[in-house]
Order: sequence, then structure tokens, then C-alpha cells
Amino acid sequence: SSIYGSDAIAGVVNIIYKKDFQGFNFDAQYGESAKGDGDETQLGATFGVSSADGRGNVMGYIGYTDQGAVFTRDRNRSAVDQISSALLTGDPADMFTAQRPFYSSYAPQGRFFTANGPASGITYDASGNVIPWSTNGSSTLAATGFNRSAFRTIAVPIERYLFAGRGSYEFTDSQRAFFEGTYASSQAVSVLEPYPLGAEDIYPATGGQVPAEFLVNGMLMRNPVVPNVVFNSAADEDGDGLRDYYFTRRMAEAGNRGNVADRDTFRVVGGLEGDLFGGGWHYDAFYAYGQTKEAQTSSGQVNVLNFRNALEAIPDTGDLDGDGNTTEAICRDANARAQGCVPVNVFGFNAITPAAFDYIKAPGLLATFTQQKVAGVNLTGNVFDLPAGPLGLAVGAEYRKEYSRSEFDPLQQAGLNAGNAIPRTEGEFDVTEGYLELRAPLLADRP
Repeated sequence: SSIYGSDAIAGVVNIIYKKDFQGFNFDAQYGESAKGDGDETQLGATFGVSSADGRGNVMGYIGYTDQGAVFTRDRNRSAVDQISSALLTGDPADMFTAQRPFYSSYAPQGRFFTANGPASGITYDASGNVIPWSTNGSSTLAATGFNRSAFRTIAVPIERYLFAGRGSYEFTDSQRAFFEGTYASSQAVSVLEPYPLGAEDIYPATGGQVPAEFLVNGMLMRNPVVPNVVFNSAADEDGDGLRDYYFTRRMAEAGNRGNVADRDTFRVVGGLEGDLFGGGWHYDAFYAYGQTKEAQTSSGQVNVLNFRNALEAIPDTGDLDGDGNTTEAICRDANARAQGCVPVNVFGFNAITPAAFDYIKAPGLLATFTQQKVAGVNLTGNVFDLPAGPLGLAVGAEYRKEYSRSEFDPLQQAGLNAGNAIPRTEGEFDVTEGYLELRAPLLADRP
């Protein structure tokens, strides 16, 4: 139970390790769910050899595990977004009544809002036509929200390699050296629906009010990408005298969000143990070193600064970019144009062009490292005899030092990828501990 921590809460589990193993053993296992997914393959080989005099033994293990994914869309109970009616009505009696579908209002065609104008909550189809909107549908209107459950996973696919070894050697009948070593390498691939983006992620200072027109060298220019139905009903919401609008959108053009996490764990232990004073006392001393490295890449996020530049488009009537085309839309900021800014169109299905997406995308990176060093010594034995039995003593000490660091990419650290700002963290601590236990039997063979 001390090895497998919280298992002891439900009941002690005794783990018996192989010792002095000789020979070779191979195991293979394959399984899958009744639905034909969630397949899992396990392969393992154990081998061991002892010295000619029987005092030494070395054994090793090589293992491979490959676990496949299970998606929510492939199970009836989880294929469609739903919510307990209790959360909608506040009545606990509705806890077991589900409203289905209960789609997300962040849809890939976008929703666009103005100051209580006729375009408030407007959506577009793939051809740019205005379409009715209903997150959950009605008797006369199909649901037009976004079904997140079509993308999520119930089981995350993991591939893992494991190498382990242990050995021991008896110098004498009462003195022994031992070692253990483990290396594990795993890769987990997680998938989540495309990112739900709100205009406040891009314009936090104005509460998400996106400018629909601009003053350029004293001249008022409108954003030619904004549809007329949105522009004509827009008003000044942030007090700068220019028309604004607000939007929410599922960033389907960026593809699914997801993480690929590669982790490597290494641990080695070496030590001595044996008997002292004719076998009345036992000691062990050890040193252990372990470390874990993780490299994680993520997708589906956007660069807030670039997105803001790409949203602020103006007509290039003066051929500011020098390409000879005076009918196109260009990014308002000259520095952004020099850095490759491409105007972004968020109005409708698949409206964001590949060139615009290349400018606004922001792949994420995370690197972590954890290290642990432990040294300990223990001594147990009987001090002297009491009338009811021997006085037992256990004494020991341990030193442990731990270090960890975690570092995201610069955009994540600054909160400029439409997510939370997560700074670099690093720290370490060390602990020195000792213990002393006595077992003193006071009475024996008494009622």
C-alpha cells in the first residue's frame, strides 16, 4: 500500500515482486470494445539470469502498450450535446431530465451582434446568406448550434514503451547489494473541438467591440469585409465615435484543438542491505534518482495581436501595398502589412482563407522537467529482552530533494493566444527527515 498510495484507502494491496527470476517469459494481449473501437495491444517480455555460484541475479523487462481512442460521437448516450434540465430550471427534480440537443452557441459560421439592431445575433450560411438561428431547435426550426460531442474523446489514445531491470548480488550470506532501473516513454494524443472565440479575446479593452470603420489620415473608411446588414445596424459602443460590432465564432478553419504530449521517465536505485551482530539487526541504505521530461505541442489557438490586425481591414483604393490592385481589402496597419498581414473574414462557414489563417494561427508549446533525488538509511533490531518479549527498535533517516520547471511558449505566457496567461514556473525544495520507533511489549499471556 505504501507503493500504490491511495489504493490503501479502499484496502491494502500486496504486491510481490519477482526475485531471482531465471529464463524467459513472453506475454501478448489484444482487446477491443464491443463497438469495435478502443483497441488495446500489450506485449511484454521478461528475462533473467543468475550467476554460476547463485549469489547474483539480473532480470529485465521490455513492454509495449498501444491503446486506441474512443470518441463520444460513437456512443448514443454521448453523441449529442445535452444538459440536465435542473441546470436550466433550478429545480432538483429535473436532475434526471436531459435537454437534447443543447448545442454550443459558438458556431463555425459565427454570430454577430450590434446595438440592439436588426443584425443582433445574425448568422450566415456557406454562401453568405442570412439564416435563422436556434441553438437547441424548435418544432419549426432545426438546431443550428455546434455539437461539441462530435469531436471529443472518452478514451485518449496512448502509446507507451517500458524498460525495467533489477539485480542483486550477495557478497556474503548476510550482505547484499541491489539495484533497480526503469525507463518509460509515452505519447498521448488528445482531441477537442475547434476553439470557441469571442471578440473580447481579441479586444479585451473594449469588451469585445470590433471597429467596423476607421479614421485613416483624417478620412473615414469602413471595413469592406463587414457585410452591409451588420455595418448598417452597428453603432458606437466604445465611445470612439466609430461603429462597432461584436461576434462569437467557432474557429473551424483552425481545425480541432488537440495536444500531443511526449513524456520520458527515468529512475534508478542502488543500495546495500544486510544483517548485523549475528542477525539480530537488519539495515538497508539506498540512493534513488528519477526525472521526467515532457514536451507538449498544441493546436487550434490564435495569435491575438495578429488577429486584431487582420480584423482591421480597409479598402486599398490608393494601392498602398503597391500590387496594382485598388479593389482589394488590406490590413490597416502598415507594419502589419509588412509582416504579412492578410485581412480575415469571419462572416460565414469556411470564410477564413488559408492565407489569413496562416497569419493568425498560434501553435502552442509546453516543456516541463521534474527531478527527484532521495537517499535513506534504516536500521531495525531488538535491543534487549523484556519479561513480555524483546524491546524492538527502528530508526532511520532520509534526505529528499525535488526540482521542477514548466515553461509555455511566449504567446501563452503573455496571454496572447486567446487563452489564459500562464507564466514560467520553477522551484525546488529539500527535506531531511528522521524517525525513531520503539516496540515495548508490557504484558504477555495475560487475560
